Amino acid sequence: MLLPFACSRDSFTVPNPTLFQETSWPVDDLDDPSDSWNLSDFQNQRGMPGHDLYGNLHDYVAITLSNFHNRIKRTGINLVLYNLDAKNLPEVLDQGSFARIECANLCEYGFFGVKRTVELFLPLLQPRARNPHATLITTFIAAAHNVFAKKRESHWSDEEANAEFVLASRYIHLNPYSTVSFAADEIYMFRACSIVRDWDAIFQQYMDENDFDGVERSAKATEEGLTLSWVIGIGA
Repeated sequence: MLLPFACSRDSFTVPNPTLFQETSWPVDDLDDPSDSWNLSDFQNQRGMPGHDLYGNLHDYVAITLSNFHNRIKRTGINLVLYNLDAKNLPEVLDQGSFARIECANLCEYGFFGVKRTVELFLPLLQPRARNPHATLITTFIAAAHNVFAKKRESHWSDEEANAEFVLASRYIHLNPYSTVSFAADEIYMFRACSIVRDWDAIFQQYMDENDFDGVERSAKATEEGLTLSWVIGIGA
């Protein structure tokens, strides 16, 4: 349950049945309701204490869902669902018919990859002559983390690790008297190192390895003549 601090839970008497469809508990201990939300968007909701992070998030999500509900009530929406693999969608959809295509993270390792994703879905976008703003939207959720994991296993130097530690030490201070392994402040420091890490440089390595420039050149050479713009935003 996502509720403001000290809010009554008395009305919640039936658990979410989707949590009990598997034999194991589906929620990870590290899961955080605020993940994937921009902190600056919900941190200071009107009428909520500033330090009640989840209370602010609760109100923000409630307002966002309400606004969305009011919007779709005034808008004509037609939903068509296909029960097939995403790679087969171009076989059943009309080419040049979409103003926006959202591909989630199909462009990552383990799925289609960026080159195959663009090859599959680019022809479905409206051509530039008809809609210069036609957009193919992709999300790289684990790309930078995968690149860093490989780097850490192969050639992550002590100097690089120490540089992160020194930078994180400007914000997090370890207790010099602590003798407990994995104490809270050590965990804070570990997480802080990932926050101050140069994720832009790591993602640039991912772009180089997957030839993003070549993918863009290929896209420009198509009849659609679309230009790809990589809007990068990295979070730890």
